[in-house]
Amino acid sequence: VMEGQGVVTYPDGSIYQGQFRGGVADGQGKIAYADGGTYEGSWVSGVIEGEGKASFADGASYEGSFANATFEGMGKLTYPDGYVQEGSWVAGQPNGAGKSTFADGSVFEG
Repeated sequence: VMEGQGVVTYPDGSIYQGQFRGGVADGQGKIAYADGGTYEGSWVSGVIEGEGKASFADGASYEGSFANATFEGMGKLTYPDGYVQEGSWVAGQPNGAGKSTFADGSVFEG
């Protein structure tokens, strides 16, 4: 059983480097997915959970809180065209008050 620091290369080419407990990612770690996306931050029992930063293959990135590998809590999603959504997230969707900054520089808060 994997414990402590280590590196795992998965069959699809994804590579995880970080802490393990009980044979799964647990603690701080980074994964580089086969599609070019990455995640660096907190893991709990093999699942992305807590604070971290994800970069996606399409050029978008999210920095903030995660629960069950989904945007949850406070965070900031930035798209490659310059659009930014900041605020509270529930189940991967913006929820409640937040701030949107559009590619042309205009800002909506509400």
